[in-house]
Amino acid sequence: MKLPLALLAIAGVAVPLPAAEFQSPETALSLVELYSSEGCSSCPPADEWMTTLRKDAGLWKTFVPVEFHVDYWNRLGWADPYSKAAFTGRQNEYAAEWNQSNVYTPAFVLNGREWRTGILERRKAPQNSGEKVGVLTVHAKRDNVVEVAFTPTGGGTDWTATAALLGNGLVSRVMSGENSNRTLRHEFVVLQLKSGKMEKRGNRYGATLNVQPGVSVTPGSYSVAAWVSKPGQLSPVQAVGGDLPPAKEQK
Repeated sequence: MKLPLALLAIAGVAVPLPAAEFQSPETALSLVELYSSEGCSSCPPADEWMTTLRKDAGLWKTFVPVEFHVDYWNRLGWADPYSKAAFTGRQNEYAAEWNQSNVYTPAFVLNGREWRTGILERRKAPQNSGEKVGVLTVHAKRDNVVEVAFTPTGGGTDWTATAALLGNGLVSRVMSGENSNRTLRHEFVVLQLKSGKMEKRGNRYGATLNVQPGVSVTPGSYSVAAWVSKPGQLSPVQAVGGDLPPAKEQK
């Protein structure tokens, strides 16, 4: 289950991410989204909770975690290096779906719904729903191309595919703002996100997306995640993901 994903410029050396392919079961995996910011003083505990998922037995088997860094707290004196306006836009889209007038951090979303239940320190990773929705495969090729394929259990409809390149083992020494002088650690941080309409290919649906790092950082490792949803909706129907093996330098 392996294949290539993206090329990074690290110290002037092209380092291709190794090959990987990941396939979901037929039952729906849970998609856990965290909206966070290094400029927000209340976010580090949520970031730390996300890092605990690295050791959870259900990682990639029953749930897929992704961490989006928003940019609206950059005005407080620290520009989050992982933040993007597009991620803020995604959170605003959720707020509109939920008829909410504002957004906040840290904010968890579970399968397209606001997830507030439970004390953070006691919150457990979600399980899959047991609902049979179909098999989803994400698989990366050369030149940053990611292919997403979905075979729905319930037959045909239109589908939208989303793929994310994730960075792990990220460490920031915050020098200003609300978290000044703190060292923050992150897992499953979204470095790039792409979506596209899926085309019908027999009894399957497929999309080819271009994913490459959207920020100039060097994670300790990379993961890839993908999910499918119905057009015009953010809520995932199925999700899949996994860790990429260590990259090897090309001379």
